[in-house]
Amino acid sequence: MEFKDRLKELRMQRGYSQASLAKQLGLSASTISMYEVGSREPDFEKLELIADFFNVDINYLLGKETVSTYLLDPEAAEIAKELYEREELRVLFDASKNASPEDIMTVARMLKGLSKDE
Repeated sequence: MEFKDRLKELRMQRGYSQASLAKQLGLSASTISMYEVGSREPDFEKLELIADFFNVDINYLLGKETVSTYLLDPEAAEIAKELYEREELRVLFDASKNASPEDIMTVARMLKGLSKDE
């Protein structure tokens, strides 16, 4: 599977239109469209951005692997997605790249506990 096909597959599986995915990634809808038809390839920085957003490794995104080794359990993936999407929490997302899934879940539970006290 090529990058263009994998991107479209991931986008559709997650229920994003090209426009909504573009907005989430800070790209234009035409860029996503060009990626999906294969007329344009992303640079490494954009590949990393897309892989992080979908919680997959770059080799999976590029179609070099049939299974992603980067997938987190569903609860951790949802937390990672929320951290990524909320600009004020993106620093936590970036820091989580070097943490174990267990550490991420511990911090998430702590944050959930704090938000209940508000």
